[in-house]
Amino acid sequence: MNEIERALRLGDFTVKPQLRELLFSEAESVNPRWPSLFASVATHDEVSALAELVETLTRPESVRRAVVSLGLTLSPAAIPFLWQIRDDFDDSELDPFVAMALETILGAGEEEADVSDPDTRRSLETAASTLDKGQYYYRGTAVFPGEMAKELISSAAVSRTEKRKIALVYQGDLLASFSGVEPPVARGQVVDDQGLQAVLAYVKEIAAMSWKRGWKYYFGHPVGGRE
Repeated sequence: MNEIERALRLGDFTVKPQLRELLFSEAESVNPRWPSLFASVATHDEVSALAELVETLTRPESVRRAVVSLGLTLSPAAIPFLWQIRDDFDDSELDPFVAMALETILGAGEEEADVSDPDTRRSLETAASTLDKGQYYYRGTAVFPGEMAKELISSAAVSRTEKRKIALVYQGDLLASFSGVEPPVARGQVVDDQGLQAVLAYVKEIAAMSWKRGWKYYFGHPVGGRE
């Protein structure tokens, strides 16, 4: 952990300009953590940096990572940038990542949205037009950790009952980012009785923290939201 990460975890967001510099200087490295970290602490006015980053990238995997990170901002402000990226690249291999990012903010039903389909696009743009631009959203609802925690419990219970790998997308990552507390289960894990009890205890810990619906947090510190 470097000094920037340490400061952010303490709620010192004045270091975000330095984080932005790292975002651009190390974006093409093999496993850069800066796009997702920047997404975790970006306000609505700051998400454009990730769109600017896409314009500088040459490696397809770096572009995909930046696109997914735009979704992880949970900001309605990211949505126009995602559509612009989709139009600029017009790449069928990138489309699923654009769809994933849009779904993180808007929700898109049970199946992955076909963002190349005009009707699907109109539907998603209509959904986006109803969002409060001052709030942050997870799957079409003003974000609230309690709802992500319910998804975590449900996925853990299914994994335990059916003895298959837990189906997690970003619920655990977002809960960890919001709270600063890592969940006791991870992608690819098969949850047993002990694991399910650990999840329930974790959710109880999350529920005891102070949250406002529609607000984004980082390690318990408010990043922003509608007053």
